[in-house]
Amino acid sequence: MTHRSINRLLAVSLFILAEILYISTMAPTLSFWDCGETITTSFTLGIPHPPGAPLFLLLGRLFTMIPFFSDTGARVNLISTLVSSSTIMLTYLITVRLIIIYRQGDPDSWGIAQKISAYGGALVGALCLALSDSFWFNAVEASLWSSSLFFIAIITWLVLRWHEEDPKPGNERWLMLVMYMIGLSIGVHLLSLLTIFAVSLVYYFKKYKVTPVSFAALIFGSSALFFLIFTGIIKGLPILVHLTSWWGFFFLCTLLGYGIWYAHKHRMALLNTALVSVFLIIIGYTSYGLIYVRAHAGPPINENNPSNPETFFSYLNREQYGEMPMWPRRWSPEPVHQYYYQQYSSDLDYFLRYQMQKMYFRYFGWQFIGREHDMEGAGVDWSVLWGLPFLLGVAGAYMHFRRQWKMGLVVTALFVMTGAALVIYLNQTEPQPRERDYSYVASFFAFALWIGIGVESLCFLAAEKLKAAKKPDLLLPATVIFVAACLVFVNGRMLMANYRV
Repeated sequence: MTHRSINRLLAVSLFILAEILYISTMAPTLSFWDCGETITTSFTLGIPHPPGAPLFLLLGRLFTMIPFFSDTGARVNLISTLVSSSTIMLTYLITVRLIIIYRQGDPDSWGIAQKISAYGGALVGALCLALSDSFWFNAVEASLWSSSLFFIAIITWLVLRWHEEDPKPGNERWLMLVMYMIGLSIGVHLLSLLTIFAVSLVYYFKKYKVTPVSFAALIFGSSALFFLIFTGIIKGLPILVHLTSWWGFFFLCTLLGYGIWYAHKHRMALLNTALVSVFLIIIGYTSYGLIYVRAHAGPPINENNPSNPETFFSYLNREQYGEMPMWPRRWSPEPVHQYYYQQYSSDLDYFLRYQMQKMYFRYFGWQFIGREHDMEGAGVDWSVLWGLPFLLGVAGAYMHFRRQWKMGLVVTALFVMTGAALVIYLNQTEPQPRERDYSYVASFFAFALWIGIGVESLCFLAAEKLKAAKKPDLLLPATVIFVAACLVFVNGRMLMANYRV
C-alpha cells in the first residue's frame, strides 16, 4: 500500500474509534454550566451570554431537528463528539506531516520500520489527546471548546498542506481557506485567532531567509494581522455599521471587490491573495448577523438584547464583564478577591503560584502526568499515568528542535500562545467558580503533537544505535515492540485512568 492509502486508512480508523468512545461516554442530556444554555439557545435560536457563538447555534439548531436521539440535549452533545473525533484524526495527520517535513524524503520510500515508527508515533500522540482528561470531558457535552479546537486543528493542517504545495501553481488557495476557517471560527470562539502566529511562522519560514530584520518584520506583521482581524474586523465592523448603518458595510464589501478585481487584472498576486483573504474572513464573520436578527425576534433567552448597533457592539465587546487589565495581576477590588490576594507577597508571586502553577501547570499535569482525583482542587499525581505521556512529549519537543527547529518553533508558538500567553491575557482572579482546564485544550493539543514526535524520535535514536552496533536485523522487532508498548502502557493506562460512564 502507498503512503497515502495507509495514512488515510489509519486516520479514518482513528476517527471511528474515537467517535465510538465518545458516543459511549456522551452525556445523555444537558449537563452543568454553559452546556444547558448552549443546548437551549441552539433549540430556540436564542442569544447566549456574550460574545455568543452564532455558527454553533446554527449547527446546533440543525442537529436538534435530526432525530439521532430522543433527547434534544443529546442531539446537540453529538456535535462535540463528531468535531472532537475529527480533531483527533487531524492531530494524527498533522503529526505525520511534521515527521515527513523533518525526514525530508518521499514517504513511499520509507522502510517498514520507518513507517511503523511514523504512523505508530502519530497514533500514540493522537490517542494521548483523545484520552486526556479535559479534551475527553469537552468531547462528550455541548461545549464550544471542542468545536473551537477543531478549527485550530483544521487551520494547522491546512497551513501545513500549503507548506507542502508551495510553490506549485494554485497553492494560494490553501492560505485563502485558512483565512476563511479563521473567519468561520469567530462564530464559535475567538481562541482560534491565536493560530495566526503559528500560521505566520509557517509562511515566513517557507518564503523568507531567517535574519534578525526579517524575524522582527515577522513579529510586527503577525501582530498587525492579529489586530487587523480582532480590532479592524471583529470590533471595527460593528462600529462601521453603527456610524453608517448597513450602507458602510456594503460600501466596504464593494471596495474590497473592486480591489480584488483590480489586483487580478494587473496580476498583483500578493495583493490579490491578501484582499481575498480579508474578504473571506468577513464572509465567515457574517454568521454574527444571526445574533442581530434573532435579538429582534425576542427569543426566550435574549441576553443583553443586542438588537441595535449600540447594544450589539457592547455585546461583542463583552462589556457586561467589566474591565480586566493585564496589569496589575491583583487588580480586583472585590473583598473576596482582596482576601485571597493577601496570601501572596507580590503580583509576580500571585502570577507564578496561582495563575501559572495552579491555573495552568496543574491542568497540564492532569492531562499527561495524572489527575489526583475527580473533586475540585485536585492536584497532580505521578502514580496515575506514571508521567509517561509527559516524558514522551518533552523528548519530542527536544528532538523536534534538534531535527527541524523551524517547525519546532511553529508548534511552540501554538503551545505558548494557547497556554501561558492565554494565562497572561485572562488575568484570572482567585477564587474561580469552577476549574478552568477546558480553556487550555489547544495547548494540550500542541503538546500531543510532540508526544507523537517523541515516540518516532525514540525509534529513530534506537535505529541509530542498532546501526552503529551493526545489528540492523533487530530494528523492525524493536520498533514494533516499542510502539506496541506505548499503545499499551501510555494510551492503555490513560484509558483506564480517565474512562467514566
